[in-house]
Amino acid sequence: MNMQIETTNPASQPFLELGISSDAADKALLLLSAGGAEPPELEERVAHLADLCQACGSLPNAKLAYSLAGRSGHTFNKQTCGLLAQALCCSGCVPAAVRLWKKALEADVNEAGFLVTAARLGEDGAEQIRVLNALKLSPDKLPAAEELARRLRAHGWACEGSWGAVTSPQRSLVWWDHAVPSERRPFGMSLTTHPISLRNKLGVKLFFDVRHEILGTTDRCHLEVSVDGKRWEKLVKFEGVSDWTSTEVDLSRFTEEEILLRFHVLSGGQRKGRGMELADLRLEWVQVTRQQKLEFTEHSEEWEVEGSQLLGKKSEVAICSNDFSVSGLTTPTVTLEARLQASSVYAEGTIEVVSGEEVVARETITPTSEWLQLNLQLPESLSGDLKLRFCSRFNKRKESDGLWVRNPRVRAGTESGRATVGLDGGFDDGIPEQKALLRVVETGEVQELERLLHLRRGLPSLKYALALAAMLRSEEQIPALLLLFSRLKEEAVEAFAVLGELAVGEDPLLQARVLLESGIAAYPSTRDHLGDGLLSAREFEDNCRLYLQLRESWSEEEARRGLSLILTPVADEDAQERRDHFLKLLQEYPAADGLFSAWDKHWAK
Repeated sequence: MNMQIETTNPASQPFLELGISSDAADKALLLLSAGGAEPPELEERVAHLADLCQACGSLPNAKLAYSLAGRSGHTFNKQTCGLLAQALCCSGCVPAAVRLWKKALEADVNEAGFLVTAARLGEDGAEQIRVLNALKLSPDKLPAAEELARRLRAHGWACEGSWGAVTSPQRSLVWWDHAVPSERRPFGMSLTTHPISLRNKLGVKLFFDVRHEILGTTDRCHLEVSVDGKRWEKLVKFEGVSDWTSTEVDLSRFTEEEILLRFHVLSGGQRKGRGMELADLRLEWVQVTRQQKLEFTEHSEEWEVEGSQLLGKKSEVAICSNDFSVSGLTTPTVTLEARLQASSVYAEGTIEVVSGEEVVARETITPTSEWLQLNLQLPESLSGDLKLRFCSRFNKRKESDGLWVRNPRVRAGTESGRATVGLDGGFDDGIPEQKALLRVVETGEVQELERLLHLRRGLPSLKYALALAAMLRSEEQIPALLLLFSRLKEEAVEAFAVLGELAVGEDPLLQARVLLESGIAAYPSTRDHLGDGLLSAREFEDNCRLYLQLRESWSEEEARRGLSLILTPVADEDAQERRDHFLKLLQEYPAADGLFSAWDKHWAK
């Protein structure tokens, strides 16, 4: 870290780098020095408290955690401090997190995954300890429980209109804007997140895989962002045809904001093309671990400097900050709030980061009545001294006219603070699902947790995974159940029960596809036309595959009639001869009427 920060006590440096004021840092040192401490020991205590501060997000909470941990009777070193920091990151209650940490050490648990899972899954300290004890007794449950608990707390997506979740064998969960065709409408079809906080996150990027086929002249889809849920800014437009591609969207200018993301579809008429499909949506960022307030000690009388706020009172006058350096830092970013107050529409304010005479980052603002959050991301390769420079051009007509700036800071992280977080939570998940998962962790078998996770990866929420898991009898049934749910939603339970009654011992995925084509009510009758109980298992399966092929362009009635032709002898030909001839005619006459006519002519000879 190479930031130029002056302090009366060098031991305060780690706190100052976190953006903590000198006064608060000095008070923290008093706490850490209690009972006497040699410089090496004090340095270690400062490092521990700084780590807890990063985990908590505030110095008061970190001091509380440090104090409670000190009274626990357990040794506080780098490893145990790291465990406590992990528990604090996932818990909203400092005493509960410290209590969980204490119980983990007493149980000789030293893997962070145990604490993180317990903190995410337990609603309070007592439940967290129950989860910890259950995982301690059956550590082989941890991988599935950890992933399920993570998804339970992750951001997810809410569907409007025809958007919905479908299952893909290659990509697990896929969001498709035509999953519920009956709900399609010209406007208001959106896939939207809950508010996502970008506080203390730098270089934020959204990643996802997308495939689209948008052919209608009035059809279109945009990725949009909003900071208030009312006004939406378009970021990416999707049009035309594209196979699966990986997409990256820079959101770094929204640092310190709380944002909503949505994929918004508009359709002015009949749908043309398959539409939008999205998979593997995730955010990447660098956590802020270093902060420095930028000082302005040299300025002219045309600038007022009061605490963290500056006001440029005269046009064409610039002001520069003291020198600072970002050498060796990850995603260094200058953040500030600015407002240009002026009556002229031609007024302009400029915020620049300069290295000597070279401008390495610049932001221009025009007159506005609102404070703007500005983020100037700097190249990581920069070395040497930098300055932040403000200048403005306006005609001053009121005393309050001018370029207003406040809270200028340089913020950065380290490579170890880079994080990728999946946007794969469930909008339907809440306390009931949390309680149900806790019961499975406590009383279920490892296989039950693993099946639940397998289902959850292809479903939009734990709620649905829990409902469908009760119906499973084997792992082989999972693809069929996911397919039924992606098309039938709640009716998948009834459909799967029908398969369980009529398709025992058969390929569950194949029969699920047949049921979806015929419909739940007609499925038993369709099986009769396929030769259920009249043919060998192999012949029946071949008929099922042929039925699916026919239903791609034929109606249910036409497909049944075609199957009857194969089953009904005309003369003394055998069954295989009739089937081979049917398949040959199907290649020549893909339409049902043409094939039936050719079939009659052939046997009339």
